[in-house]
Amino acid sequence: MSVLCRLGWHRWKPAGDRVVCPRCRAAAIARRPVQMRVVLWLLAGIVVVSLARAVAALTVRPGVRRAAAGDLMRDTLGRTAVFDTQDVVTYGVVAGLALAAVLLAVLLALRGPVSGARWATLGVLCVALLGQVLYISTDLAGTPVRLGVVPGWYPLTQQLIEVVLLLASAAALTLLLHGSVREYFEEGVTDADAGPDGFDRALDAVRRRRAAQG
Repeated sequence: MSVLCRLGWHRWKPAGDRVVCPRCRAAAIARRPVQMRVVLWLLAGIVVVSLARAVAALTVRPGVRRAAAGDLMRDTLGRTAVFDTQDVVTYGVVAGLALAAVLLAVLLALRGPVSGARWATLGVLCVALLGQVLYISTDLAGTPVRLGVVPGWYPLTQQLIEVVLLLASAAALTLLLHGSVREYFEEGVTDADAGPDGFDRALDAVRRRRAAQG
């Protein structure tokens, strides 16, 4: 078994209705449920949309910096508009890049039944949901647009991106908690060369052990 396989970063590949690491010949005991396939596509979509959020925020950030160095900072209304916009834009850049990077890493591990990757993804999605709920309610379409802090296209784009991320994150989180997905990760791996009977025996052993512990 290679070092990467020992660390859980198997080279998982589909093999029928299971996934197998051809390097260390490990295979998922349970069949990968369709809900898990949907989760993988949802997470890939979240990575792409999150990068789009960062790109949009980076596009408008120079204008926000100019506004922060200009006459708008002389009155309360202008300062409030600039500060609110800075918060949203900074969040868009930092959260967009960080979420994409973390999810891309766990997405590779989630191809197989790596239980730690599932728990990491659940934690990341919960944190992401909190930020999405908070910043989807921050409306930049009023004073910041009127004062020229951000262009007119940005507020609607930012909120649409947050809505898409919110829905996709909630869907992925719900599916990761689904019973069949949970069992897929909890049942672990066995020898890929064990054959159908070997898979069945491994699955029965896992379920007996779980019943005895429960």
